[in-house]
Amino acid sequence: MVSSVISKRLNITSGSFQKDKYMDLSPLIIFDKVGPKQCIENCMLHNGCNAVNFKRNDLHCELLILRNSNAQLLDITGSYFTEITEWTQNKHACWPNPCTGQTRCEAAYLNQYICVTYDTPCSSHPCNNGGTCRNQFESFLCSCPAGYHGTVCEYTPCTAVNCNNGECVISGSSFYCSCWSGYYGDRCENTPCTETNCNHGECVISGSSFYCSCLFGYYGDRCENSYTYIYEVQIIMSPNYPSNYYDNAVISWSYRTDVGRRIAVVGLAIDLEINLDWLKVYHRPDKITELARWTGTLSSEIVYSHDNYVYIEFTSDGSITSMGFQIGITPE
Repeated sequence: MVSSVISKRLNITSGSFQKDKYMDLSPLIIFDKVGPKQCIENCMLHNGCNAVNFKRNDLHCELLILRNSNAQLLDITGSYFTEITEWTQNKHACWPNPCTGQTRCEAAYLNQYICVTYDTPCSSHPCNNGGTCRNQFESFLCSCPAGYHGTVCEYTPCTAVNCNNGECVISGSSFYCSCWSGYYGDRCENTPCTETNCNHGECVISGSSFYCSCLFGYYGDRCENSYTYIYEVQIIMSPNYPSNYYDNAVISWSYRTDVGRRIAVVGLAIDLEINLDWLKVYHRPDKITELARWTGTLSSEIVYSHDNYVYIEFTSDGSITSMGFQIGITPE
């Protein structure tokens, strides 16, 4: 192992700089307060370097790796550019540069050399989200992809986006909101209740759907129906009772009592056109479960609700009418 490093400058000659030219390329490493030949020497000693930018006013030296065919030579006053292949130098332990990787060559005694690893501000890969790191003097600069920003490209197209009831998804240089089931809108701002009319109630979100919580005295999927709360016996009669009811009638009653109780519907007196005019008792207004249907002449008929609700409907056609009915509604 060679342990003794000597200070011996290379004999650099025969090259030239292009005046007022600057290679638009990310520097390998940057030196400050060095002369032009020192800049060339640093390039020769750092593995991979094959060109330099030099700024005479502040003695600023950028070591470059020319391998980007898209790099441009810009016209910038006070800048100088040269490729190392234009320069000649004496044979030396560090020339041609024998080192590999991110190292610089240090000359040693007996024409030996040492390859020393070096770090640059970009060595730690500080730029996030695909940002390109550009070495500066003792610092770095991140060039962020479209849609990203921040010192280290830490902010994404989703950073300041509120997707409300959803998740922000990055799409190229932009974003879109992926809404949870039942929600919609550009920012998932609309809920399952947004366009729901619960009439006499309040819309309540339930998972990806909703239900209507009805105010007291109302029922139905959208709280569109009302009912009468009964505590004691009530009597209902057909229109004009005991005179004849009118043609083409459609009349309904909804009743409710306390939970745990039921309702008895008692036909005290019924006189309807048989098989054409009807008095029907249902479990609910949807009329799916029929509890009783009465027509013709009857008395003392009784039926019980399944729970604390009951729905009653009277219909007549356009022909003969009769006296009608009188029924009692009793909570039990």
